Amino acid sequence: MGPDRLTQVFDDQALAYDRFRPAYPTAILDSFMELTGLKAGDSLLEFGCGTGQLTLDLLKRGVNVLAIEKGAKLAEVAQKNFEDYPSARVVTAKFEDWQPEEKFDSFVAAQAFHWVDKQVGLDKVFELLKETGTMGLIWNVDISQETEFWKKTQPVYNTFLPSSSPKGREKHAVDEFEDYVSSREDFGPVQRVAHKWEKTFDKESFLGLLSTFSNHMVLAPDHRKAFFERIGTLIDAQGGQVERYYKTVLLFSRKLLA
Repeated sequence: MGPDRLTQVFDDQALAYDRFRPAYPTAILDSFMELTGLKAGDSLLEFGCGTGQLTLDLLKRGVNVLAIEKGAKLAEVAQKNFEDYPSARVVTAKFEDWQPEEKFDSFVAAQAFHWVDKQVGLDKVFELLKETGTMGLIWNVDISQETEFWKKTQPVYNTFLPSSSPKGREKHAVDEFEDYVSSREDFGPVQRVAHKWEKTFDKESFLGLLSTFSNHMVLAPDHRKAFFERIGTLIDAQGGQVERYYKTVLLFSRKLLA
């Protein structure tokens, strides 16, 4: 799937994305703020804000956020979510082509930076950060693979999405980006922070979450309908709830002086 098609897939699900995508644990936000040294009034550039799952928590901490979101519908929902924070700005643009006049104290991307070419993306981040500015890359990694529900869903995935990785692409992206940032001479050592947590979903919210995943939404309509029906039946069979286990990972690094 090309980047424009991906943007459309996510953008078409903007309301579901806003309603069902989980936020990020407070412990990771605490680590990000501590490592970056950000304080109220400092400037932060966020890539791929979606509808603001991470952004709102940063705004509550007094940080001035400029959020870049390529999807126009996602950006519109995000702007509405930020109405109580006049300092928040949302720009609808392709990050790689965007040319602002300002530079930022820090940069963050949550569940998004794996959609950008690593070299192009990191070159851009370096360009947009102030001297010794900081960077945080965050992913929610699903670690539910050993649960009984996960195992019961595998025949469904083998039927409808046989190419899906059982470990999920985000986990691979974390390791890939950690290695790549560490290999660059313009960023300092990478610090990796991880926090495990869990969330209980009812049937509606779990199916709603699945509806925001790109590989699910590109299924043909009849296949998508059958897929969701079969997953829904499995949820009903275990009392209407699903426990999902996550490990949220933060990769932190600092821009080095030239």
